[in-house]
Amino acid sequence: MISPNNMKAGLKKMINTIFMDIDDTIFDFNQCSYDALFETCALLNITFSEETYRLFRFLDAALWQEQKKGELTVEDVMSLRAGRFAEQTGTPELAGEFQLTFRQALSSQTALVPDAEKLIRSRSPCFPLYAASNGIKDVQISRLKNAGLFPFFAGIFVSDDIGFEKPDIRFFKVCLSRIRRKPEEVLMIGDSLWADIAGAAAGGLKTCWFNPKKQANSSAIIPDYEISGLLEFLTLK
Repeated sequence: MISPNNMKAGLKKMINTIFMDIDDTIFDFNQCSYDALFETCALLNITFSEETYRLFRFLDAALWQEQKKGELTVEDVMSLRAGRFAEQTGTPELAGEFQLTFRQALSSQTALVPDAEKLIRSRSPCFPLYAASNGIKDVQISRLKNAGLFPFFAGIFVSDDIGFEKPDIRFFKVCLSRIRRKPEEVLMIGDSLWADIAGAAAGGLKTCWFNPKKQANSSAIIPDYEISGLLEFLTLK
């Protein structure tokens, strides 16, 4: 069900471009990280188990939460995650190798959020689509190519190339300047209220919060639209 907080008629008249987050909006990061971690542990002879994965997810989630609040950079997240994981699995000497190996393994992971491909294929003929993500550009491009989705995007904006990270308003300003769009002409779809929605709204973009778990929003961040399934976006007129 669509729950627009500020619904206006004629979406196509309002916007001409869509920005779309990558992790947990296009790709299922839980599944991708599970598969990448399994591969990484096998290559580095680290014992893999469900407990190992829970440790990784605990460390990962906490660090990304700090990043989305602007307290850490993406590089900080990756470095600290590798170091803490290696330390807690008794292999501190493998921290640097773990970081590189996991990054390479993640580049090949393409587990998709339900209906992500359908949405991308259906909207691409209607609006120019741009991926707008925090992370490493070569990793995100590799994943989109491996999933067969790269041709549907007019461009890929990733923080390590842009020079700023969501929710920094400068991330969105650089993206807009590169494609010569006004903020009000662009809609950002993403799963993070803070990084995607608050960041884009601060830059003057329209926003659509992808909320598949139907989490309550007790924050002061109010998206223009809220969807729990990606195909709900297709009913926005």
